Parts: sequence; C-alpha cells; structure tokens
Amino acid sequence: MYAQRQADALARSNASQSLINNVGAGYNIYNVADDEVVLPTGKLNPAATIKYSDAATFNQWEKALFNTRVRKEHNLSMTKGTEHNSFYFSFGYLGDEGYNMNSYFNRYSTRFAYKGDITSWLKANASSMITYTEKQGSTEDGGYDNPFAWTRTIAPIYPIYEHDANGNRLNTYDYGATRKFNDNTNPVATQRENLNYSRDYYFNQALSLDAQLHKNLTFSVNGNFYANFYDVNYFTTPLGGAGKNYGGAATKYKSDNIVLTFNQLLRYSKKIGIIMV
Repeated sequence: MYAQRQADALARSNASQSLINNVGAGYNIYNVADDEVVLPTGKLNPAATIKYSDAATFNQWEKALFNTRVRKEHNLSMTKGTEHNSFYFSFGYLGDEGYNMNSYFNRYSTRFAYKGDITSWLKANASSMITYTEKQGSTEDGGYDNPFAWTRTIAPIYPIYEHDANGNRLNTYDYGATRKFNDNTNPVATQRENLNYSRDYYFNQALSLDAQLHKNLTFSVNGNFYANFYDVNYFTTPLGGAGKNYGGAATKYKSDNIVLTFNQLLRYSKKIGIIMV
C-alpha cells in the first residue's frame, strides 16, 4: 500500500498471494494453496491445517540439536609419610558428554610427589604430572550454522527433514535450497558429519636436591621439564552446509612444545647477634 502506492484491497490481495514465495518456494506447510494460506484480512485461513506427517516435531530444532547429558568426575588420592619422608599420588577423570549434539570433553590426570631426607645432609623434592584431554566441539563462532544462534533465529515453518508434496517426511535432511533464511544450511545434518576434534598431552617433571655442605652453606640443584603435545583435526562435510560449495575441507594442525629449565644455587647463611646498649 505504501511502498508501491496500491489501493488497500489490491495491496492485501498481493500480500496474501506472495507471502509463501517470500519465505521460500516449497515451504507451504499447510494443506491449502500458497495464495490461500493467509486471507486478505491478514488472518490465517481457518481451513488451513499443517499437512506434514510429523507435524508435532518437524520444526523442533532444539530437541534435535541439544539434550541433557551426563557429566562424570572421579578423583582418587593417597598420601603416606613419616617425619622424614612423604609420598603423594592422585588420579582423576572428567567426562562430559556435551549438551550439544556430537560434542564431548574427556580429561585424565595423574600426579606423583615425593619429599624427604635421603641422608642427614641431602634432601630431595620431586613431582610428576601427566594430563591428557580430548574434545569434540561444534561451530562456536558467530556463523549462521552456530546451533545456538540457529535455534534462536530460524522460523518455525522450516523443517529439519525434507517432505514430499503430500507432506510425508523423507529420510533426507532439508538444507533449504529455496529457503529465504540461510539457504544451504542444516546444523543437525552438518553437526553429525563435521569434525572439530583436538587432543592435548601435558607432562611436567620437577626435581630439586638440597645438599648441606656446611652448617652455613647449602648447595641446591633445581630442574624442570615441561612438554605439551597438541593436535587438532577439522573436517567440513561436502554433503551440505558451508562445505558443499567447495567440496568439503579437512585441516590437521600439530604443535609440540618442550621447555627445560635447570639452575644451581649456592647459599651461605649466618646469623649475627647484635647487643643493644
């Protein structure tokens, strides 16, 4: 009426006839013709009912992408010692199945420590730590295929699966070839196929020795070995989504870091008494 300066009746009629085409050809979910879904009055046709065979679930993106899952954590620690020697050992496991489809996080960690007197003049302090983590994630940036952003912005008329002309659900995902909202995208399908997997190994070994050479003179040796081995694998499926246009993609990245520190300290300590007059 305003943009095209049409009469009220004509504007209403044109709006009703073009509505379905503006949301995407083939996305009429009702059992009436495209130009009869919404009447010129602006109200839904009372004779229109959803024709999809899975009418109750066809647009439940959140249930398809997210679910309440289990997070487990177990820890064991043991300590034993005397006045001159002490030992410590621990082991831990964390398993998080992930709220989002095809996502998880696992961590295994262990630590061993010793502190004690080897002789009357030599003391030792040692500790070892090993940690391994692995995780599978999803699209985390602000892209259109981010499942959290997707479920908050997609209209309820768009289905997860394709349907035939009679509304029967097919066993193929709807990537929205004619959809007017983020065409060629279906995070349920791509989340099953895409890979965002990484592994991380941490190792830290520390050792220190303190030798009492004289009652006022101590010699200390300290060493530390740290290593981190990290690799990540990315895969984007060519079946649909962002990877379809370029035939999919695979990326592998690996990083190894080793840090070694070593120092020796010779310390002299003597207390001097001062008499105040």
